[in-house]
Amino acid sequence: EEVVVEEEEKEDGAEEVERVELGFLGLCKMLLEQSAKTSSSASYSLGFRVKCLEALARVAGTFSDETKQWVWTGLVKALEPEQKADKPVLVAKRITLTEALIWEDIRIDLAVELSEKFKALARHEAWTVREGSCRLLGTVGSKVERGDRRLVVIADEITRTGLKDRKYWKVRKAAVEMWLMMLKRCDKDKARREFVLPFKEDWESVLSRFIGQEENPEVTGKASEALRK
Repeated sequence: EEVVVEEEEKEDGAEEVERVELGFLGLCKMLLEQSAKTSSSASYSLGFRVKCLEALARVAGTFSDETKQWVWTGLVKALEPEQKADKPVLVAKRITLTEALIWEDIRIDLAVELSEKFKALARHEAWTVREGSCRLLGTVGSKVERGDRRLVVIADEITRTGLKDRKYWKVRKAAVEMWLMMLKRCDKDKARREFVLPFKEDWESVLSRFIGQEENPEVTGKASEALRK
């Protein structure tokens, strides 16, 4: 089904109406483009841009894997990890949208490329961005088509970074969950274990020490679960 968008512009006293016909993918692109616009106009306020990204993420969460791949192909150029002068809330919302579009059995080359792009955000100044990057990388690692040492190395690095975030427990929780998601995928796919096993002994030591220092019960619960894997 096509959606018709009408834009009215007045120039030299004349009124012009532009009609743009949008298919479903076109509508998604329009929302993403609107989220990136900056203007003094109230219609392009920060709140409006945030709502555009939130709406896209909610819809994307209902897509089938086939539809996610199709939409991804159309939106990938606009889904950069961080755009110049972006507010942290917009970076975090874009991460949530990207995570919502990750499909089951995503190609290993694309999974590694995404992980490399987004891992830097695990050190972002805003805790919501750090938390979001951990969630995204965990989703990528759990849905990738097969195991790969490069993804485990990135997960190892980002999890350690997240555990050191003593100020925000949600970041620590997301970091533990990222590692846990990878371990759970190993339960379903035994072939992936060969990539995780070299890290297992060290991580048992890291998590044991972490649990002894962590005060938040939600975080210790996830860490204990990961330790039992």
